[in-house]
Amino acid sequence: MKNGLYTGALVDRFDRKRLLLLSDIARGLLTAAIPTLFLLNACTPFLLGVILFLMSVFSALFAPARDSSVALLVPEDKRLQANSLIHTSWQFAALLAPPVAMMVIPVAGEQSLLWLNAGSFFISFWFIGKIRYDATPVAIPDAGGNRFKTSWSDMRAGLEYAWRNKPIRVLLIMTTLNNF
Repeated sequence: MKNGLYTGALVDRFDRKRLLLLSDIARGLLTAAIPTLFLLNACTPFLLGVILFLMSVFSALFAPARDSSVALLVPEDKRLQANSLIHTSWQFAALLAPPVAMMVIPVAGEQSLLWLNAGSFFISFWFIGKIRYDATPVAIPDAGGNRFKTSWSDMRAGLEYAWRNKPIRVLLIMTTLNNF
């Protein structure tokens, strides 16, 4: 969760589209690395752990960049529908993935699912690259130009605000407990 809090603050300091593209290409390459390592008979639990850790870092970077890009792409009166569509499609994909996997594995094997997943990141990369919008980061307050330092300050300020605001504090605690 801490990683997600920090990446949310970090996204405000960098070009969102570039972060989306970086995240997709990195996740595609990392996903493709798994079946490649199996083909080379070089897959170890340590390497899988490193790959999965990096995948979670790039996923934690992608989600806030995508969600904050909605405000840049969609008129205010359509944002609720846009956000609903994004999150409903994610839930639909999560429900659909297991039955699809059950059909693909007997025919093409487990590694084919990883290749398909890697391909989905590259397709997403391509589509995001086609979108035209101003993803310029928010102006950075005076911190010597250090975007990472101001992101930590922003995260701390956000947590302090959430802790002082009881409804947000309760939601934050519930979300934290739900993710364990």
